[in-house]
Amino acid sequence: MFLTAALFLVTWLDRGQSFTRPTIPLHRQSSLSGLSYSIAGGGVHRAGPAVFDINSPDDLKDFVGADDKPAVIKVYADWCKTCKQFDLRYRKLASIWGEKRQRGSPGLEDEACEFSNLVRFAQMEYGANEEMCELLDATRVPYILIYKREGGKMAGFTCPPSKVHLLVDALHEHALPSPAIIDDQEEEAVEVENKCIESEMDMDRILAAGMNFIQDYMPQISKR
Repeated sequence: MFLTAALFLVTWLDRGQSFTRPTIPLHRQSSLSGLSYSIAGGGVHRAGPAVFDINSPDDLKDFVGADDKPAVIKVYADWCKTCKQFDLRYRKLASIWGEKRQRGSPGLEDEACEFSNLVRFAQMEYGANEEMCELLDATRVPYILIYKREGGKMAGFTCPPSKVHLLVDALHEHALPSPAIIDDQEEEAVEVENKCIESEMDMDRILAAGMNFIQDYMPQISKR
């Protein structure tokens, strides 16, 4: 049953098929990140860096299909010292790029950044999810998987602490608007501005023509 569900999930993720997240109560707690999730009755409460814990194919599908943001998953192993070193960097990126920490939580400070809330972060322990990790080609740790709900798998690569820049580059690539989109937006804004300027010039010409008409015919009207 688990293998069938995992195979279906991998096929769905690779194809990038659209998915609507079911409205079911979820309760998760991440031991490494310090995050606690409580989703029930429409209420969501989070504390600490927002790193979701994935323990089943359903967890993975819920996480990737939650919204259109890039979904980043760290595959780690409890016995892996390199994974523990990388986890510090991963949680730091989660605090910068991910969902904000719960305001007013004791011992936690909110971090404001231009990249905030652009990406969602999760983690999956290899030993507890070996079959699923193998199906996802995440057989080396620490390993990074990046998905989007509509686009499927965006990237997958090993990421030891010394290579954390690979993850940062991937976040910039998949979470920020591309230069082409920015250029198109700027070009559209310039076009709209030019049309406004042309409209103002047309209005000025109409007003000037009206004033000339009044000046030319006012003397004749006065004589009558």
